[in-house]
Amino acid sequence: MKHSILLVFLMGILFSRLIAQCENYSLKQEVLMTQNIALIQGMKVIDDSVEVHIIKKWKGNSYGDGFKFKIEPIGSQYFRIDSGRNYLLFWFDSLQIDPCSRSAEYKHAHYEKELDEILSKNVVLSPQIYDSLNYIKRNVFKSYRENVQYDIQQGKFAFYDVRIDKLVPFKDLPKELSYFNPRRFYVIDKNIETAHTTYDAVFAVLLGKKELILTKELKKKALQACFK
Repeated sequence: MKHSILLVFLMGILFSRLIAQCENYSLKQEVLMTQNIALIQGMKVIDDSVEVHIIKKWKGNSYGDGFKFKIEPIGSQYFRIDSGRNYLLFWFDSLQIDPCSRSAEYKHAHYEKELDEILSKNVVLSPQIYDSLNYIKRNVFKSYRENVQYDIQQGKFAFYDVRIDKLVPFKDLPKELSYFNPRRFYVIDKNIETAHTTYDAVFAVLLGKKELILTKELKKKALQACFK
C-alpha cells in the first residue's frame, strides 16, 4: 500500500514537471500538427505491446483496426496505453505518444465537440461502444469512499459544488482532467424532500486529492442549498 501511494506521488511529480515544460498550443494548432487522431480501446497485450481497437477516427489513413502500441514502463516520459482502457490519442506513425499532446484517457478528454467541429469528416467505427462510452461519460459517477455507482438518468440527485457554495447541474460540475486531480463525490444525505422535489441523494463535489472533511457546517450548507 505504501509503495502504491509513493508511486502515485512520484508519478504526480513527473506529470507536473512534464506539463510545465509543454508548449501551450490551441486545439486547432495541435490538430494541424498531428498525423493521427482517434478514440481507441486498449485490447489484449501481445509481448511488449497492447493491441488497440479503433472506435472513432478523426485523422490519419496509415493505420487500421488491430494495430499495436508499445507498452511504456511506469514512470516513462511517454504516454502509456493500458489494456481495458479507452483513450483519445494524438500521435505520429512509429513514434511514442508525446505526453505534451492532448492525448488522454477518454473520460478526461473534454474537447471532443470542438474537435468534431474542426474535423467534421470524422467516422465512428464502433457505434455501440461509442454510444456506451458517451453515455457513461455524461451520466455515470461513483461516490467517493463508498464507491457506489450512480446514473443521473435513474434518480434525482443534488450536487453541491464546494468551491462556489451552491448547487449546480451535473453537466456544469468542474471537469476531471487527470488522475492526479480527481473529482470526488461525497454523500451528504439521502432521501431529502423539499417543497419542489425529492432528492434520492445529495453530494458535495470537490476537485482535488485533498480529503474533504464532512463537518456539520459543510453538511448544513449543502442541505440548505437544496432548499434555495
